[in-house]
Amino acid sequence: MIALATMALRNGLRQILLADANLVTRLGGSGKVYDEAPRNADTPYIALGDVRTSDWSASDNAGCEHTLILEVWSKHNGVAECLEIAALVEHALATHPDALAGYNLVLLRHESTETSRRDRGRLSLCRMRYRALTDDL
Repeated sequence: MIALATMALRNGLRQILLADANLVTRLGGSGKVYDEAPRNADTPYIALGDVRTSDWSASDNAGCEHTLILEVWSKHNGVAECLEIAALVEHALATHPDALAGYNLVLLRHESTETSRRDRGRLSLCRMRYRALTDDL
């Protein structure tokens, strides 16, 4: 059931981010939080990146530990826009509801943020690493 827990977490995080009015406004007023961004997507946007999930079950309950990446992409010079949006993401997820479809979100912790430049400096990327623990409801 690891794959189902991972899907529930990704879908739940996307819904939390899309429900945050400040974040949606900063992204340009549309739902630019993608599982995979469309080719040539307008920036800024957020993409759900890689995830690693492992069993975290106890004797009486099934659970999973997830390490996942959220990516903020921007075409503005420098990384300021990426970091501003990352701060909004961090706030939205820090005030999240604890339930996902079929799972309990036991823990969601921001572990690190790193920035880089891509496409010969034309794109800025902010990668946010989160650790999450889920268990079955």
